[in-house]
Amino acid sequence: MQLAGPDPNAIRTAIVASLPGDTSVPLPDQQLFLPWTHHKALQLDCSLVVGSRGVGKTAWATALLASHDHQPSAALLRSLFPYSLDTVAGFSDRDHNSHPPTPVFDALMRDQADPYNIWLAVVLRSLPTNTTPLPTETWAASASWVGDHLEEAWTMVSQANQVLESENTHQLFVFDALDRVSRDGNWRHVSAAIKALLRLVLELKNFKYLHAKVFLRTDQYQRGSFTDLPDIAKIRATRVELLWSLIDLHALLWQCLCNGPPSATRDAFRSWCLKSSPASLFESPGEPAAPSSPEARWELPLPVRQDEPVQRQLFERLAGRRMGSGTRRGVPYTWIVNHLADAQGQATPRSFLTAIRNAAEESIYRFRDAEHPLHYEGLKRGVQAASEIRIAELEEDHPWLSELMKPFAERRSLVPFIEEVFEHVLNEAFGSIPEDVPGLAERLPKDLRNQGIYGLTTYLAQLGLLTPMQGHRLNMPDIYRIGFKLGRRGGIKPVPRTIAQPD
Repeated sequence: MQLAGPDPNAIRTAIVASLPGDTSVPLPDQQLFLPWTHHKALQLDCSLVVGSRGVGKTAWATALLASHDHQPSAALLRSLFPYSLDTVAGFSDRDHNSHPPTPVFDALMRDQADPYNIWLAVVLRSLPTNTTPLPTETWAASASWVGDHLEEAWTMVSQANQVLESENTHQLFVFDALDRVSRDGNWRHVSAAIKALLRLVLELKNFKYLHAKVFLRTDQYQRGSFTDLPDIAKIRATRVELLWSLIDLHALLWQCLCNGPPSATRDAFRSWCLKSSPASLFESPGEPAAPSSPEARWELPLPVRQDEPVQRQLFERLAGRRMGSGTRRGVPYTWIVNHLADAQGQATPRSFLTAIRNAAEESIYRFRDAEHPLHYEGLKRGVQAASEIRIAELEEDHPWLSELMKPFAERRSLVPFIEEVFEHVLNEAFGSIPEDVPGLAERLPKDLRNQGIYGLTTYLAQLGLLTPMQGHRLNMPDIYRIGFKLGRRGGIKPVPRTIAQPD
């Protein structure tokens, strides 16, 4: 496709400027994209939202809290809540006075405080009441009072619900980053805190104007022993998993590019989006309007948000039609997402934006004279960079993982693994599985701990690292294989590990 407008290097520079260098920080309001499937996750009747690292749990938790902080993100969610809504940070990795910070929560747990009492104290401190007998000088005092005055505590909750009803206002408590309740990631403390919180969430469902929303990592949900909670089915029935389709990811990319720093190239991106769709689609009142200010949010046209052919045409302007000189190696529009997907076929926006930004940087320094802004070799380097970051995140959540995979890297193993060889390598390196792998046994879900190699491979499949194949083989997707320095015949070559970037 013949390019019109900015030259390739101007486009590369604009891509780097528009996409986050630190993907652990939520995107600004102008660049947030809300997939249709995520609407349900943000509605009040959904109390539990699960998803892997990088899918947007903290981004949506932050956006929900924006209405309380009077930030612009509230505008994005206004259509979901056509009534007055007060949001409270029940827990987060940010500094909020509404909940105990990590060191305090961790100290309370180590001092044998009941996590249920801590969570109920969090709720009580933010209820809309004029007077309260709850001591608030310390979180320890608040939690202790709740334990001694449980009936009085729930009377306060009931009275607050009546106040909210009289004001036609809802109150939402948002709980995120729950692994941070423990300073060292002690799973026994984390699991106990999550279980106590879900118990409280169930009890709050008896009050029409009080709500809670819990964001959990998928592995935390799978590992947790929550089945013995009475009525847990009520939470599971409305549970939503955050997933991103191919179309969602490309829509997010254009939302970011069209709302990047002001420049002629950004204006060209917007023009491309408008002109890529049939003109009749923009004769209605829904035509995207010009932002009221340079900082205002520019909305993508509907076809760019949900029409794959339109997105393909746009991405061809950035990366062309082929991953090389022929069609055999794939089409960039689908290739980039497929190579970022885990074993369950899911790619995360964090990995996708990381790969695109790194592809632009590589193209600036190594392929300045290339026809398209994103050279196909740059896209490959982008996948490598995303893989390294993804592995660093995994190792932070699962410290045993790097030790587990080390023998395969040392042997220069090729993927897919033969099951017998996979088991032999682990037995030779460690002995009994999972008992002899440092830190593994206690972190496996309870129902998999006594199932040997089968329990391990099942858990790795749940994490999205492995996929069982025909012929007793185990496949590992590129997003992990590259970072673990494993080979694949004909695949992207692994690169030496760099210093892990913090999450």
